[in-house]
Amino acid sequence: MIEYKWRCGNIDDWGDWHTHTFIIRPEQPTITGSGPVCYSGSKTFTISNIPDNVSSLSFDVSSNLQIVGYTSTSVTVRAKYSYYQGEGWIRPKYNMDCNHTLNCAKKYVWAGKPDVPEILGDDELNRFDFAWYFLDSESKRWGDFNWSASGHFSIKSITNGQKLQVQAIQPGFGWIYCDVSNACGTTPGQKLVEISSGRGLMINPNPADTYLVIDIYEEEMNVSELNPEDNYVLRMFDKTGMIRYTDQIKEFPYRINTSNLPEGLYIIQLIYEGETFSIQVVIEH
Repeated sequence: MIEYKWRCGNIDDWGDWHTHTFIIRPEQPTITGSGPVCYSGSKTFTISNIPDNVSSLSFDVSSNLQIVGYTSTSVTVRAKYSYYQGEGWIRPKYNMDCNHTLNCAKKYVWAGKPDVPEILGDDELNRFDFAWYFLDSESKRWGDFNWSASGHFSIKSITNGQKLQVQAIQPGFGWIYCDVSNACGTTPGQKLVEISSGRGLMINPNPADTYLVIDIYEEEMNVSELNPEDNYVLRMFDKTGMIRYTDQIKEFPYRINTSNLPEGLYIIQLIYEGETFSIQVVIEH
């Protein structure tokens, strides 16, 4: 128990001064309710565990919230602005005798639409590469996720709404999109990704099951001259870096039997005149 004492009265009348004692429990009140708090509608938060000897209860709120009304055990608030989103707070205040006020701990709530999402992942890909994109922010700010991508990508999977896997299929500049929503509205997010031609290699099909075919784009290999009499060194690595296939070849297209390879992500390297050309492929049975 904590005892507070103070005096109140007319400072010009010393005979009217009195000492008042009140007792406040050390624990803070409990504020029940959660965000988001929207501009278009209000939300009520309930206060419990109010200490004894409190004459009345009032509230402060952050600058992005507005009090609609309150009672002795609750407060109703709304977002103050339709165009603003961010964290806000609600703070109960105990009003005691002699206009003495004690401020309580703040309760933090999200106000407005979701924050602008930041999409993380690779900024540059080769054609036929696989890549994951995901969000980096507190999920309490959001509710639903809607992923999409421009025609430069093929969407492969979405995990728990928060991660997107794509395959780059068309060179150029492509977009990854994620619109995030809560009860107050939707905020769009986007990420620009540059897709190169894959440095002269093409894999088909990708993902592969029992076989894959490797072909080259001669004009994109950036070597002085392709000699059909020369050997190309071909290597295929699994995700641990182990070589799972190797050969020296002279002509394209070149076919590889993949029926006995475990499922997973592989890197195919083609070495010619000291230049190394790489591309990713997925094996799915």
